[in-house]
Amino acid sequence: MKAKIILICIISLLCASISSALNVSAVLGSDGTDFDPWNQQRWAGWYENGILVEPFIIDMSVTFKARSEPWEVDTGNLNPYQGNQPQLLVLSADADIVLDGNNVTIDSRKPRIKSWSLQDLYSNVVDTTQDYDRTVGVYLAQSDPIDNNSRGSTIKNLTLKGFVHGIAANHFHLRDVYVENVTLERNIWGLFPRGANAAVTNSYIAENVLGGLYGEYNSRNWVFTNNTFRDNNTNGIRSYGDMALDACYNYVVSDNEFLGARYATQSSFGTYYHTSISLYRNAGEQEDIREFAARNILIKDNSFTGYNIAVDHAPRTGWDHWLDQSGETRCYTAYNTIENNTFENCKIGVLLRNNYNKILNNTFLNVPKEIVMHNVFYSMHHNTIDQPGTDVWLWSVDSDYEDYAQYIPYANAGAGIPAWEKFYHVICPGQYPDFHYDGQAELLVAETLLVPQECDINSDTIVNLADFNLLASDWLSSGSSIPFSRMSTDINSSGIVNSGDLVYCGKGWHKENDKIDAYASGGKPVDIATGNMAKYEPGDEIAVIWNRPVSRINSTDYFTVIIYNQDGVELDRCARSETRWAKIAAGNFLPDTGYIKENDNYEIAAVPTVPDTNGCYPLYIFRKGFAEPAVVLLEDNTIPFADIVGGDFDDGSDEYQEIAYKLEGTDTIRYAKPSNTAWSAVSRNAATDITGITAGDFDGDSLDSEVAAVTASPGPALIYRAGSDSHHAAAGNTGRKWILCAAGNFDGALRAKDEIALISDTPVNGIYEIAYFALRSDVPFKVSRSKSLSLKPASVVSGKFIVDEKLNKYETLENISEEDFFAEIDNWGDHLAVLPEFKLSESYPIFWLCTSITQDEQSHYRLIPLLR
Repeated sequence: MKAKIILICIISLLCASISSALNVSAVLGSDGTDFDPWNQQRWAGWYENGILVEPFIIDMSVTFKARSEPWEVDTGNLNPYQGNQPQLLVLSADADIVLDGNNVTIDSRKPRIKSWSLQDLYSNVVDTTQDYDRTVGVYLAQSDPIDNNSRGSTIKNLTLKGFVHGIAANHFHLRDVYVENVTLERNIWGLFPRGANAAVTNSYIAENVLGGLYGEYNSRNWVFTNNTFRDNNTNGIRSYGDMALDACYNYVVSDNEFLGARYATQSSFGTYYHTSISLYRNAGEQEDIREFAARNILIKDNSFTGYNIAVDHAPRTGWDHWLDQSGETRCYTAYNTIENNTFENCKIGVLLRNNYNKILNNTFLNVPKEIVMHNVFYSMHHNTIDQPGTDVWLWSVDSDYEDYAQYIPYANAGAGIPAWEKFYHVICPGQYPDFHYDGQAELLVAETLLVPQECDINSDTIVNLADFNLLASDWLSSGSSIPFSRMSTDINSSGIVNSGDLVYCGKGWHKENDKIDAYASGGKPVDIATGNMAKYEPGDEIAVIWNRPVSRINSTDYFTVIIYNQDGVELDRCARSETRWAKIAAGNFLPDTGYIKENDNYEIAAVPTVPDTNGCYPLYIFRKGFAEPAVVLLEDNTIPFADIVGGDFDDGSDEYQEIAYKLEGTDTIRYAKPSNTAWSAVSRNAATDITGITAGDFDGDSLDSEVAAVTASPGPALIYRAGSDSHHAAAGNTGRKWILCAAGNFDGALRAKDEIALISDTPVNGIYEIAYFALRSDVPFKVSRSKSLSLKPASVVSGKFIVDEKLNKYETLENISEEDFFAEIDNWGDHLAVLPEFKLSESYPIFWLCTSITQDEQSHYRLIPLLR
């Protein structure tokens, strides 16, 4: 419980000063129409010897008293309301508050910079720690969401200058807030969104030293419409701009005017970097890894004029710096849409470095590089570009962008990767853009990464509407040219020939692709682990290790654990090593570190293939996003590992899990606890030839996990408890040799009891069947015979796979209709993640597989392409 106690203490610290705060209603009574906080006699409780020391807690609607001159206020002695940054005006009451500035200007700038012109700001780097007090102008701390009787709070008709953040929210702010007709000028940051549910409209955000706004970690549902952004980030910090969107999500940025820098900055960070919007994830600070990258950001119907890079995706890619806890120099952003914007007089319109983003129907006027795909490392994939005729430039190596290098601040860490190792995949729904590239990297334009099979009718290696149109033409000519069907054109036997026959034909055509192979980049995956490694993502994530390095940082190759979501989107990396990993397992092994973190995020346990310099094989525990282990166990162990697995083996003494491990050739299964290294246990008299283990609550007592093990000899899976002298049960004694095992709720029952999935070393009719057994049963209650099992599995593990409302293009249903599948899937039990040992032709994908509890021939699987 340690981490939760720490979090509670943090929250208590944030809230500790509330009791001493001074509410403005104590002075204003019920009439808030004459708010004059500069009146030291009226607000004497807020001042000491003429110096403002207490924040104004706005607990009622107020309108500032009219004044013609700015209120120039010294905020250097203000006491904080929350945290370590003082706040001037605070909205904390869980009520609908209107803060009407009545066109008043509040200016907190220090004398040294108050007289500076805009050119002075660009010419002289502002010292943000000395030239500004660290005070927030308006602070949002309304943690209670609105109900049906509320409209939310409003801040309007106000100008704020000289603050660290003109307007900011805390992480717990949830109440709807409307910011209208506000000017945020000459602050360090104009806005600092945290929390959720705010809309900023008809406002002017300009000349702020670091940027117009910084979308903070976990901020969401912020909307920006009809605003003007101009000359933000005068200090020229790389990756900052009008909007720096870091680990935030569900933002809407629409109908805004973005105007570029009027002068070149003299910042030591890079003279020429000017962007409007950057989307990324902070790579870590103070042992804090952001839970996610900027995602689900809609940037639509805006105008961008005069930027070096207007919209910059993952700008910190390739930046080898001390904040990067993973050492991988990756930067992430995904699921964003850039649509129907106008880019004019920019050097680069949209710069992509990441995956799963969309660029749709934008207009480019006098933009030399309209869209750039900058492949810093190995692969870029699943980006959708629907821009007929637009120029798209592919940059793979430094020489591709020599003329634009001054605008690209990072990417040095990937400079050692040659172009021939790089791969681009682009989805183009309509007419293609004009791709510009003459290098050795590979470009695939296709709806998916699936390797086309029979359904690639026109043999262009792409399955798309061109194939379907050819199929339709053949149907209209009675199927004479394509051996798809020799029936009449009344394919659905309805008695008439109409579009229904074509639809029927089309469904059959698309099913011709078995979806068991995909284009990819990288080596051969050798082991996988599943678990809840990212609490914000649906279902379980997959961690993967490889037989060859998957990172090259500054010309050094590394073996690294890569973590993917259920779409195959890379979320994180950890466990950077110059030697190969042998096995991995996932579990909730440790308290999480960092500020406002999900304590249930799983960690990764990893063991090496070769001994360290001391001749030993330790067991390492890594938090996601970290190169260095959080815990090292078994530092004196000299025996290689046969297998490892995470589970609850200590009778549930606390919330953290343990690890079971089997060392090669030994007759024991041993147990270790990363969160309590003093704890250990052992199962004695175990089979010495155990080749694989899994863990589950097979007896259903909910007290602890048991270990199921398969051996190199034919026979059942053996079941062990921590502390036992031998196995106490078995399952699957069919005379077959089992090579892999997995545990999970495979029968779909609601009771807390796991079953065992076993895979034989011998295929049946070309399929490596998976048989599912209850404890002490030798008769499988179901068998998976999916065509996704045509290749021998190398690793299999159960997981929580969330089926979307609609199947995607990587999913296949076998012998069941889509309607019946969605009606029954909740009763089928857990999915299995299956990694093939061999590739069909192009790659080694992962299959999420689940089979019906009543009909063995009915299965569902999703192919997950793995790209490094």
